[in-house]
Amino acid sequence: MVLVTHDQGEALSFADEVAILKAGRFRQVASPRTVYREPVDAEVAEFLGDALLVAGSASDGRVACRLGTLPTAHGSDGDVDVMIRPEQLTLTRPGAGELDAVVRDVAYFGHDAVVELDVTGGESRDLLRSRVLGVDAPAPGELVGVSVVGPVRTFPRVLGTRDGRRSDSLGVG
Repeated sequence: MVLVTHDQGEALSFADEVAILKAGRFRQVASPRTVYREPVDAEVAEFLGDALLVAGSASDGRVACRLGTLPTAHGSDGDVDVMIRPEQLTLTRPGAGELDAVVRDVAYFGHDAVVELDVTGGESRDLLRSRVLGVDAPAPGELVGVSVVGPVRTFPRVLGTRDGRRSDSLGVG
């Protein structure tokens, strides 16, 4: 059976195989797990859900970026865009993560919560999102540490803007 939908959650939860189409061409055809965790490019990553894109420099299976030096999975070397999903950002006590952030807002869903974080560093101010268990949701205004769990995906660096955002800032995905 073929199901055509624009609801990414529906496609990922029902399908054995997902095909991402753009401009009449297949961009990626694979299992839901593969297209979500290993998208072929940043555009497919952003289409399938929140995807934080950060500039980095990758080599030998690691990438250095604003969120630390992280292990990579199936990615490019050199100047890259680093994709991090909100569920890869874990919250810890201040000082225990790669960086500290102030909780700006919490969207609580019971089983989980999306936490919007304000990261300040030097002259820049950036926002990012973390998805945490509902029982672990911090309160707005709380200072937390932020760590990245698991390998991250990298894509060859695309200079300029993407969807009106600079890809070299943390941005809200």
